[in-house]
Amino acid sequence: MRGTFVSCYFGVILMCSLCLADEEASSRHDDHLVRHRRDDEPRTTNYRIATILAKPYTMYDVNKKLVGFIPDLVKLIADNLDFKYDFELYANYGRDDGTGVWSGMIGALMAKQKGNASVPDFAAADLTLSLARREVVDFVYPFNDIGLTILIQKPHYNTKTDAFTMLDFDPYGFTILSPLTAEVWALVTLCVLAVALALWAFNKFNPYEWEGRYGIGLATKEEAEAFSLASSLWFTFSTLQWQGFEKAPRSWAGKILSVFWFCFVTIILVTYTAGIVNNLFFASLVHERDPLFNRIHSLAELVQHPHGYSYGVVRGGSTHTYLKDVAKGEEFDVIRNHITSQEGQRDLVSSVDEGIGKVRTEKYAFIVESLTAKYLSNQRPCDLMTVGEVFAKRNFGMATPKGSNLTQKLDSEILRLRETGKIQELEDKWFAGNRQCWNVTLVETVLRKQLSLDVNRPKKVDMRIFWGPLVMIITGLVLSSLVCLAETIWYKTRGRYSANNRPQGQVLQEDRDDVPDL
Repeated sequence: MRGTFVSCYFGVILMCSLCLADEEASSRHDDHLVRHRRDDEPRTTNYRIATILAKPYTMYDVNKKLVGFIPDLVKLIADNLDFKYDFELYANYGRDDGTGVWSGMIGALMAKQKGNASVPDFAAADLTLSLARREVVDFVYPFNDIGLTILIQKPHYNTKTDAFTMLDFDPYGFTILSPLTAEVWALVTLCVLAVALALWAFNKFNPYEWEGRYGIGLATKEEAEAFSLASSLWFTFSTLQWQGFEKAPRSWAGKILSVFWFCFVTIILVTYTAGIVNNLFFASLVHERDPLFNRIHSLAELVQHPHGYSYGVVRGGSTHTYLKDVAKGEEFDVIRNHITSQEGQRDLVSSVDEGIGKVRTEKYAFIVESLTAKYLSNQRPCDLMTVGEVFAKRNFGMATPKGSNLTQKLDSEILRLRETGKIQELEDKWFAGNRQCWNVTLVETVLRKQLSLDVNRPKKVDMRIFWGPLVMIITGLVLSSLVCLAETIWYKTRGRYSANNRPQGQVLQEDRDDVPDL
């Protein structure tokens, strides 16, 4: 009886297992059939997409087919959302004419919102998200995070060898004036003259100085002439050379000025000595000149010390609008004044290609989007480069008509592609320029390390460093002058002796106890 029960129990379990396996196989088969039918079904939705020719986002290949970052991105989205599409090229991105009427792709999307069926359904291009555009169209989540950078031609570029002439020797002309700038040398000279004149004036008008004591017979004529104009100049010059002095000032005003002067001299001599040692060491070596030497290095340098460069942007583009109306800061104020001036208007270009042409034919710095600059600098003939850091960071995104049901779908797709790394793969594919300039970049990097081309010339002492000693000597001059005035007033009101009780030029007498040694 027990054996029969066990047999029935195992039989039931076996039958259930077979049924479940058959059901699972049937489910997999049905799912395969559904998926197969879905792949075979033609895509019924066809979207018209506005774009613009801009390397490497959208461009023609040799077969006149649109290729680039945007076509590849749209293909990934279309494959997942299951729609067909056609591109429509526009001449510009879109600009408000001042009356609320927009041109280009933005204007087309606004017309689509109003029911015009002959215009594109959405725009896919290197379209910058801006407040003005966002008020009239909807933007999808950004597919690129970009900024602005400066694109220039590489200096000393050799078009025959397609590389830099790296061994460009730069003989360093050393002189004894090298450690300080011309402005600092001029101010040191003025300080010498000012201190000498002050010592002469103290000796001339301060009754407690040597000439004042000579007038009452307490100093010799030789001592009285210790701080004549010529002797004062000799005092400042000899102390400037750390050669000492023959006679020191006697009044408190002269002593205070001397203290400040000696501190000033110490700082100047130590600074000069350190600078001249540095210059001598640098001059004793053979230096190859950096091929990128004597160029701009940042946005601040471009607007303040452009080294002969003119600069501009694409006229009417988002970069032009940003720099003209939005950007804040001292550098941007200079740029704004330039691009709105008559001279700056001549530096604006109508397209990126025109800007690149000016970069290659003139001493011209082109302010352009960072990814576009990255692509262009990696294209042959490898004669372009970016300088400075990326600034004014912004975003590129697709745009749809206001209230379009496509916005949410495209938004989700862009997020998915960013999270899975697909957009980064597209950036690596299109903006690295197929590594066309990898060898030139490698040569530059290796030579910089081997030949120490990144060693700069010794820095000269300029006003940014010299202002401290200058303030100190000015303080000494003012303070000693006030003390001299106080000594003169004290002498006239409460002094123990005056010029009236001694004949001028009297022979030196021994100091008596009743005459204080002042």
